[in-house]
Order: sequence, then structure tokens, then C-alpha cells
Amino acid sequence: MARMLPSIRSRPLRATLSLGAALLALGPTRALAQFPVAGVELPSEPPPPPPPSPPPVLEVESPPERAGASSWQLDATLRGAGYSINESVPVQYPTPLSTGGERVNGDLQVTRYLGPIVDDDAPRSLQPFLQRASVLYADVGGGGFLTRNPTGGQNRTDAGVGATLGLDIYVLRQLALTASLGYGYDILHDVDADVAAHAFSGSAGLGVRISDVRIDASYAFAASEANGSFAPLRWGQVNLAVFAVIDRRVTLNFWGELFQQSGGGGIDFGVYPTQDLGLFLDGAALRGELYASDTLVNRYYGSAGLSYWVTPRVRLGAYYELTVNVEPVQAQGGPEPFGSTEFDHAGVLQAEARLP
Repeated sequence: MARMLPSIRSRPLRATLSLGAALLALGPTRALAQFPVAGVELPSEPPPPPPPSPPPVLEVESPPERAGASSWQLDATLRGAGYSINESVPVQYPTPLSTGGERVNGDLQVTRYLGPIVDDDAPRSLQPFLQRASVLYADVGGGGFLTRNPTGGQNRTDAGVGATLGLDIYVLRQLALTASLGYGYDILHDVDADVAAHAFSGSAGLGVRISDVRIDASYAFAASEANGSFAPLRWGQVNLAVFAVIDRRVTLNFWGELFQQSGGGGIDFGVYPTQDLGLFLDGAALRGELYASDTLVNRYYGSAGLSYWVTPRVRLGAYYELTVNVEPVQAQGGPEPFGSTEFDHAGVLQAEARLP
């Protein structure tokens, strides 16, 4: 702040002296104080007043750091799991076997926002949804598993890679279009079996936006080829989801799906106590032909986790996932019926970065 200049003060008037002709004789060009008169004390000019003290500087709290607008986003996910499998067989058959294994997979997704994401005062994880962002994205990933052979023979191993291209675009403020295309390649090694498979998938859907609630409906189709032969085609999958943001702090996602004599659904819950911290709890249940075979499976899923924006542009997350797959005792192409129960414990690490 510029310092105010001291106020201008008029100088004190000098005493009027009756100097008569002497003053006239000296002329008006010389200062009166230069000629003292006997017996008369002329007042001297007082010193100028000191400059005023500057006003105190007020401490203003700095605004929170902002990331600025973002047009790109990178997401990396790493998942590691250990699982156990316990067979179930009718009482007339030999003692069931038990085994276990490990699984790991990861993926990287690149997202392009068609309009910049502004870092406002909303929770950073919700900003793209609240700002109705339209996106294009690409995802690549890979992974595999190893299941130990309980009889000491060859282990069951699998490795695969895949890629997906997709979009989610608001064509109107209340209407969005979604679509995706995917490809995967997988190699399975098992006792007396080596399978190389190609998988192809696609989806299309609509999203209707009402304030901070979005309703999505989509249809997904998949086909696969193994060792040169295409598997019988299936009906595909119908998905319905309702995602809502409440008071810019709480999220609820209700979803359901129908596919090949199967169905299920779940609820995802999230809460954001601060702009940077997110807490999550999810649950789901499905029943039907969840694998490529006709085997019926009951699946139960739950997860809990948190994420935190360590900077305005970088978010880290950690989650725990529990999946239980129950195959009731049934004929599965072998000489005797059997079932199994699988418990899968997974840890998930995520990192996200937004870029200008």
C-alpha cells in the first residue's frame, strides 16, 4: 500500500513589526528574518512534523492452493490377490480337494477431457461429474494367475493383455452418449490343455442427467475365439445404473445387470469429509453363468477403501476387496458332479494425476 503523504500545513504568520521606512528601504526582495530588530525577537519557522507511521499490515489468510484447469488425466491401478478353493462333492465320492493360488494384474488409463476441469471448492474426485465433463479414454492392462495343483501335477496358469477405447460425451446438458470397444488376448496352461484365446467386446448406451443425478442404461456384447474356433455367441449384457451426488459430499451408486440367465446388482457408497479425502464402501451379489461355461455361480463382493489428494493434481488410493464365489454341486462335464467355494482377498493401489 502506498504511504499517505503528510498533510500540508500553512506556515505560521510572522509577527507584524512596525519597521517603517527601514522595511521600505530594504525592499521587498529580502526576508524579514535576515534583519533582526533590537528588542524584538522574531519567531523562527518550526521544523516540519514527522511523517505519519505506516498503518499496520493485516495478515490475510492465503487461499487454498489450486491446480488450475486440467485437460488430461492418468490413472494407474495395481491389484494383487491370494485365493483359496475348497471343493464340494456328494458324500459318496472321495474326499474333496483344496488348493489356492495368487493373481496379479494392472492397468493404465489415459483420459482426455473435451472441456477443461476447473479446480473449484468441490471435492476434487467429484469435479468431472459435477462439471458434466465429456471424455475420451483409452485403457491398457494385463495380468495373470497361478493355481497350484493339489495332486502335485502341472499348475494351472494364465496370462493375458487387453485394451479398451471408449467415450462418454454430453450431447446435451441432460443427455450423454457412451460407447466402448475392447480386445483381449489370453493364454491358459492347464493339465492336458493349452488354450490361446482372443476376446472382442463392445458397448453402447445413454445417460440422462437430472441435476446431480445421472441414470445410465447400456448394452454390452462379447465374442471369443479359442484355438481357432469361436465360442457360441451369448445374448450379451444389459446394464442399468443410477449415480447421485448429495450435497456435494456424499455419493450413491445403485447398479444392476442382466446377462445369459444371470443377474445381479450392487450399491457403492462414498463420502468426502474434505476436498481431498474420500472414503468408500461397496457391496454386490450376482448369480448365473459368470464364466465362459454353463456353470452356475453365486458371487458375493465387498470392498472398502480411501483415497487422498496429496497435491491438487495427484491422488493416491488403497482398497481391500473380498470376493466369494460359490459353485453349487453340479455336473461340470466330468464323470462326477462337484462344486467349490473360493475366497479371494485382494489389495488394490491406485494413483491418479491430472495434467493441464
